[in-house]
Amino acid sequence: MLTTIGTVTSHGEPLQADCVIDLEGICAVRTHGGDWYLGDLVSDAGDIQCWGNYGPDLGNALRAL
Repeated sequence: MLTTIGTVTSHGEPLQADCVIDLEGICAVRTHGGDWYLGDLVSDAGDIQCWGNYGPDLGNALRAL
């Protein structure tokens, strides 16, 4: 689990993240709406740039890796 969550964006739009799993630099991010995104951890402050939305099933996001 990533303890410090900075700014999280997807294609330049901010996301409201409530949970982040750090997978060695790639992060699985759950938003307040319940969808899981994958993205890159881009700073020590916990900033994440997401590239894909995988819906409400964490398994779908993890299989995409």
